[in-house]
Amino acid sequence: MIKEMLLSYVSYNVWANERLTNAILQAGDAAADMEQKSSFSTIRKTLQHIYTSEKVWQSRLNNDVFHEQPQGGFPEKISELCRLLKENNASIRDYVSALTEEALQRKITYRNTKGVEYSNSIQEIIMHLVNHESYHRGQLVTMMRGAGHTAFEQMDYIAYLR
Repeated sequence: MIKEMLLSYVSYNVWANERLTNAILQAGDAAADMEQKSSFSTIRKTLQHIYTSEKVWQSRLNNDVFHEQPQGGFPEKISELCRLLKENNASIRDYVSALTEEALQRKITYRNTKGVEYSNSIQEIIMHLVNHESYHRGQLVTMMRGAGHTAFEQMDYIAYLR
């Protein structure tokens, strides 16, 4: 039951980010680099944050060493950054798909960026990832509107389910 729900959420995340990145690609690099007031000053920086956050959590889930940026740094073209994000979203979906219900309950102990140790279950971490991206998708839509781009496909979870 939990696995089915998490698979629905991570699949929704892939779907919603596909819709959002399509709109960002239509807006182009100039819109992606327009300075705005938000948690991160540009659409590009917000996408980089989402990607980096996913990678941090994936490294914790896999007990790997975290590498802050893609090898060679982030790409210059917004299309390549969107591609990286979409590939990573799919890898998270595949990761959840491969887990058992029992494995989703397993606790992961990790240190946050300040060195404080925490322990959370895999299912809690996956839900955090999806919620974190939903939060930033909302910011990105607002930033896109601020850059003069208002055409978006619906990205609500209920629209995905329909």
